[in-house]
Amino acid sequence: MKKTKQDTRAKNQLLRELETLRVKIAELEGERVLPKQKREEEQILGAVLESSPVAMFVIDKNHRVIYWNKAIENLSGIKAREIIGTDEHWRMFYEEKRPCMADLIVDGTVDQIGRINKLSNWYLGKYTKSGLIEEAYEATDFFPRLGENGRWLHFTSAAVRDRQGAIFGAIETFEDITDRIRAEELYRTVTDHSPVGVYVSQNGKFVYVNEQIKKYMGYSQEDLIGMETIRLVHPEDQKRVSEDAVKMLNMERSSPYEFRAITKDGRVKWIMETVASINYQGRRAVLGNYMDITEQKEAEAKIRSLRAVEISILDAIPIAVMGMTNRVINFANNAVENVFGWKPEEVVGRNSRILYRSDEEYEEIGQHFYPVLQREKTFIEEFPCRHRDGRDLICMVSASRIGDYLVDRSIVATYEDITERKRAEIDLKRSFERLQRSMEDTIQTIAMIVETRDPYTAGHQRQVDRLACAIAEEMGLSKDRIDGIHTAAVIHDIGKIYIPAEMLSKPGHLTEIEYDIMKTHPQVSYDILKRIDFPWPVANIVYQHHERFDGSGYPRGLKGDQILLEARILAVADVVESMASHRPYRPTVGIDKAVEEITKNKGILYDPDVVNACLKVLSKGFKFE
Repeated sequence: MKKTKQDTRAKNQLLRELETLRVKIAELEGERVLPKQKREEEQILGAVLESSPVAMFVIDKNHRVIYWNKAIENLSGIKAREIIGTDEHWRMFYEEKRPCMADLIVDGTVDQIGRINKLSNWYLGKYTKSGLIEEAYEATDFFPRLGENGRWLHFTSAAVRDRQGAIFGAIETFEDITDRIRAEELYRTVTDHSPVGVYVSQNGKFVYVNEQIKKYMGYSQEDLIGMETIRLVHPEDQKRVSEDAVKMLNMERSSPYEFRAITKDGRVKWIMETVASINYQGRRAVLGNYMDITEQKEAEAKIRSLRAVEISILDAIPIAVMGMTNRVINFANNAVENVFGWKPEEVVGRNSRILYRSDEEYEEIGQHFYPVLQREKTFIEEFPCRHRDGRDLICMVSASRIGDYLVDRSIVATYEDITERKRAEIDLKRSFERLQRSMEDTIQTIAMIVETRDPYTAGHQRQVDRLACAIAEEMGLSKDRIDGIHTAAVIHDIGKIYIPAEMLSKPGHLTEIEYDIMKTHPQVSYDILKRIDFPWPVANIVYQHHERFDGSGYPRGLKGDQILLEARILAVADVVESMASHRPYRPTVGIDKAVEEITKNKGILYDPDVVNACLKVLSKGFKFE
């Protein structure tokens, strides 16, 4: 981060005040005035210096402090009465006696190019000559003795001469720039370690890029600085990206926009970007944020493909299948026309009232149907319906919640051979099983996204699933709850898709910042999964699997019964499998150590009932594949 114009103006103002004070001191020392007049001048000068927010001191030619204002008292913690008349001003900065810049100016001689000879001995590489004041020098340094954690100071010192030109002292002023320096360090640290690409551009060209941008695009710092930002965008997307960026800069758009980018080696990546207008080095600039969403896009394409397969399956079923949200039809397969006489496109978007005989029956059916469906995974019952041509029908309605859709399966009751009816029932059952398998395949696909990015823990989620389900069975949980644990376990690390791959496979312990980033994956998992309407609280189970029984876990510090039982089971299975398996930063610890860990912390970190069930499962011969 660079100094802004405001920083420069503040510095120049301090230098001008320093020059004014230096001249005034020289006048008081050099002029021959009446004692009363001189005292009045000194009193006025003292009042000005004392009220100044600028920390400063003045020494005479014998290096003794002759002035020490309130601001420097506050900065140093040393009172004026303790220091004036002594040559111990160095105590403010150093543990052992050594010259300050003012001392060097009092003692030093100026070389042929205007430098104080001894400055380089003590301030090498830290000082510069002031451009505003003659015989003034500036420097920035860190002083660990100031405050609790040390302070960064920018200080300026200038010689004070009498009318004959002889140096009779020096004045030194100080500006505390600790907050700015630490803010700059924090910004650099956050930016350089951010999983998101960050850049600054001016006049359409890069003037700053962080490490993540270079990793995304495969370019070096030298390649990118000065390059037009639009060059990274796929030619077919350039016009749209320019329009979206302008809208966001003009506050006409708030959501991120997506585009294809071309890496240095010609690969295509999907990028999600936001931009904002900022001031950079005194000029208008654009702050941009890149996020590589290529893997997410590929996963979405996979899911869309699976969805297309599901739709094809539904259209192949000879039974009317409809998807509903709030009793509004949003999907209908081809068989709807065979049962009700309506074409699929004629019912989509319409209320399901058109399927029933009267308003009264429609409301009665809804009051009976939906409360049951909220409690049960599936619901099957006969209802009177009506064909488009006005004929009454008796339909067997089977409903279940699948993803974001409520699917009604209707079978027309006809006078037909019972064999054909049984065959239709078998077909319906098989179709339902195919849909369930399709959902399971979708879940497994999501799980594979994480495993393909982290080869060292490939299979981790499946192994945790096996142990978690075995523990649940040992505890006597219902099959439905075990199904929910199974679904949560096989995708419990989905949030790691947003963790940099190099962190997942790092051969060593993570740094504190890396560990904090890693701890975000339960939140990211929750944000992804909460949008999916599973029949179980999958998003919350995954969200809580790093919580601990005593409240010491993360991300929310839940404890005891605040944590879902399914999440407590998943937590124990996750710990046991992790300790029993190899990791990039350590060899396998072994199942015995895992047993020791959960036994030692039973009732502290882990639910005691879950630990007891896990120990029984292991004692019965459970083995990881």
